[in-house]
Amino acid sequence: MFRKRLLASSFLPSLAALALALVLIAVAFVISVAPRLEAIRVVSSAPIVFTARAREVWLVSALAVLLALSYALLTVRLRRMRRLNEQGALALRQAMERWREDVAASKRSESVLAFQVSHDRVTGLATLALLRDRFHQASASAGRNGSPAWVVFIDIDHFKFVNDILNRQTGDLVLRRLSERLLAAVRESDTVARIGGDEFVLLMPEGAGEVLTPTALQRIMDAVAQPVSVDGREFHLSCGIGVAVYPNDGADLDTLIKHAGIALSRAKEMGRQRFQFYSPALNLRAEERARIAVDLCDGLERGEFILEYQPQLDLGTGRIIGMEALIRWRHPELGLLQPARFIGLAEELGLIVPIGAWVLLAACRQNKQWQDAGHARLRVAVNLSARQFHQRDLAASIAAVLETTGLAPADLEIELTESLVMADVEHAVGVLDSLKALGVHISIDDFGTGYSSLAYLKRFPIDSLKIDQFFVRDITSDADDALIVTSIISLAHSLRLQVTAEGVETPAQLAFLRQRGCDRMQGFHFSRAVPADEFEQLLLRHACLPVAPGASPFRRQTLLIIDDEINVTTALHRLLRKENFAVVTVSTAMDGFAALALHDVQVILCDQRMPSMTGVEFFSKVKDLYPETIRIMLTACTERELVVDAVNRGAAQRFLSKPWDDAALPGQIRDAFRQYWLRCDAGRRGRAEIDAGEDFPVPAARSECGEAT
Repeated sequence: MFRKRLLASSFLPSLAALALALVLIAVAFVISVAPRLEAIRVVSSAPIVFTARAREVWLVSALAVLLALSYALLTVRLRRMRRLNEQGALALRQAMERWREDVAASKRSESVLAFQVSHDRVTGLATLALLRDRFHQASASAGRNGSPAWVVFIDIDHFKFVNDILNRQTGDLVLRRLSERLLAAVRESDTVARIGGDEFVLLMPEGAGEVLTPTALQRIMDAVAQPVSVDGREFHLSCGIGVAVYPNDGADLDTLIKHAGIALSRAKEMGRQRFQFYSPALNLRAEERARIAVDLCDGLERGEFILEYQPQLDLGTGRIIGMEALIRWRHPELGLLQPARFIGLAEELGLIVPIGAWVLLAACRQNKQWQDAGHARLRVAVNLSARQFHQRDLAASIAAVLETTGLAPADLEIELTESLVMADVEHAVGVLDSLKALGVHISIDDFGTGYSSLAYLKRFPIDSLKIDQFFVRDITSDADDALIVTSIISLAHSLRLQVTAEGVETPAQLAFLRQRGCDRMQGFHFSRAVPADEFEQLLLRHACLPVAPGASPFRRQTLLIIDDEINVTTALHRLLRKENFAVVTVSTAMDGFAALALHDVQVILCDQRMPSMTGVEFFSKVKDLYPETIRIMLTACTERELVVDAVNRGAAQRFLSKPWDDAALPGQIRDAFRQYWLRCDAGRRGRAEIDAGEDFPVPAARSECGEAT
């Protein structure tokens, strides 16, 4: 209908012009014929004769008709051209719009492609290409300002098991959460890139007025170590960090990443949650590491691995009750290698599973041989690696070893690190339940270094905790370590678990642990890890620890004297030896800490100026470790600042000057003991005996670091 109206509107002027031309023809006909007719004869057939004027009229009319037709044709043509122009303009506009859309789409595609090239698909972090561009900018700026830039290589520990246990989609979610934490832990000027799998590289340039410190690395490790919750499951992860510094460790990004990777390998050798800066000496270690990796593949087949056994002793009886099996590698060229030299490589190369299976079989077979030889039943402890723990047939493989060797399940202890079981609590509970069903003993190794909570610990079907030697090393001199160890022992006993302390190396550490109720120990104080034949000699000799002295109804008054001048301690000892208290003398602050662990000391007499630690510093630590002691400073220093500092820190309660008054000093010491007993609720009996002048029936103790009289 629309097209018909369009055609009618186009031809209407042309039809009007044609009609006008016909009217002119009709008028011309009338003008030329009517005057000539004299009569109209019906029968006449003579033709009508036109005059010249009539012809002119006819000619004009014909011309008018032609003009009308021409106008009509021209109008139609013009209308058609106009319509074509409008259609062309419309087509052009549509083409332009399509072109603009194509250009915009092309730009969007280029933008998406550029983002995909420069950003990781899973995490949205920078890729190596973008990191390289940022490094060029940072290196140019560093060249102008003379400031360094850190290239930080981060590897997530045992992340592969997240994918193996669950699925890759869940692993991607965990990676995204970790990426968000890394971005939150660094500055806006830093670049975080993912270069593959669970490996990240950070570019941290040092800006104007800024100084990069290891605190930034610790902040990153703390961020990674926080639990990650995905789909109702909680994962506890950790990481290792290697750092290379531009321009000292390399002039290009590839070299810096390589050197940071070498430092990362060293950090992982030292344990989890560690960072290491690159040094040229690490190149030698990297070369040795590559050499060991080649030889490791054939070491098991050639029978180059051996087991050594470190005794575990009951602190109540002092007897050997078990041993931990520790692998060693007799390398044909490098000699006897400790596990730290090759276990990490075995993990990376996938050889830890067959090596771990060999350790389990050899340890169970050796324990059974000792039992068959007539020795007392002992429990052998074997560490499981992360890969072994995540084997689907772990319980079945352990049951097969027990059946093959004939060892009772109760004589096997499976040790698992705290970080391993906390990586995926739900999976760990299932595995531990299956192991517990076999009847084996289960312990958590390196306890205190992970992120266990009481709620999770209650869910694990475990039998004992092992305190990491990191906390045991300074328990006699560090109040924090002492508090941690004491808390772990109390926590374990409240959960009806036994406690084993690792790395016990001194009599003072042993005495401290016994006082706190620790159940078992292992460490160099009794024996290092030894081969099987040497361990059997320990069994044959019935080697054991000295039995702890039994509890006495009375406490012996004990004075500890610390002074680095031998003549001073000798004079004081001679002056006070007739008094009703034992005197222990040492020459250093560290020996003083040991003496405090070995003896029940109530009063301490200490010099201020000592080589390794001042008297105020020593008393400040003692105040936290043994707050009930009476602390007396005996010094020739009378500076006001010393007195104020000691009092403000609560370190010393009294000050005595050198040289002392021989007549007054014994009475001052007796007053200190009286003050001690008055402050102790349990000191009523001791106070009564002091007033009565009675001696205490506890025999004097002796130690390697001091003398008691």
